[in-house]
Amino acid sequence: MPMIYRNVALAWSQFDKLARISQRLATTCPALCTIIVHQAETNAKALVNSPFSRDLSVETATYYANIPSHIGSELGYEKLDTHYLRSLLLEYFGASPPRLHMLPPDLADSSDSS
Repeated sequence: MPMIYRNVALAWSQFDKLARISQRLATTCPALCTIIVHQAETNAKALVNSPFSRDLSVETATYYANIPSHIGSELGYEKLDTHYLRSLLLEYFGASPPRLHMLPPDLADSSDSS
C-alpha cells in the first residue's frame, strides 16, 4: 500500500544510500512533492546509530517546514553538483518527480540553484 507522505527530509553522508532511499521513496510514496536532502557532517555519529530519525533544533525544523512553499529554483549549494545529483535521484520518479532541495551541512550556505 503506498504511503501518503507529501514532503520528506533526509540526512545523508553517502550517495549510494541516498540513491537507494530515493528509489524506495519513488515506489512507496507516489504522491511525494518535496524531498529535502540535508548533507550530514562527516563526523555525525548520530546518523550511524539512528539512520531513520534524529533530533532537530526548532530552527532546523522551521526551516524544513518552510521549504515546500519555496518559490523559484530548488535549493542547493555551490560545493555540490546539485544538477547532476538531481538527475540521478529523480530518474526513479518518472514523469512526475518531486522537487529536490539539496542542503549543505550549514544551512546558512544554501541558496537557489538555478
